[in-house]
Amino acid sequence: MTTESGRLPLSARLTAQAWFQLVLAAMVLVVIIGTVAGAQVIAQTNRGADQLLNRSMPAAAEAYRLQSALVDQETGLRGYGITADQQFLQPYRDGTQDEARAVARLRELLADRQPLLDELDAVES
Repeated sequence: MTTESGRLPLSARLTAQAWFQLVLAAMVLVVIIGTVAGAQVIAQTNRGADQLLNRSMPAAAEAYRLQSALVDQETGLRGYGITADQQFLQPYRDGTQDEARAVARLRELLADRQPLLDELDAVES
């Protein structure tokens, strides 16, 4: 079982203890690599969850508030248009204030997302 150079192959030169240490070192290396990869996946997941909880979900809630404010304005104008009674303009006035608050908050939450800000501009106009 000698090679051309007259030496024994590595598998024949290693003792049982050396094989055990080699396999153990390989297992430790696999565990370390798995730990690093797992930590990176967890960190990425946490960043995504933070983005969702701190920006996306509040922005969606504000978008619903904006939609409700616009519906209130429409309702007020329709009621006033039909009756010419000033009391029906109250939903319009309330909706205008709610719209301003929702738009301001949306601008804060979407500051780094220009396409969504462009859509918000389109809704406002």
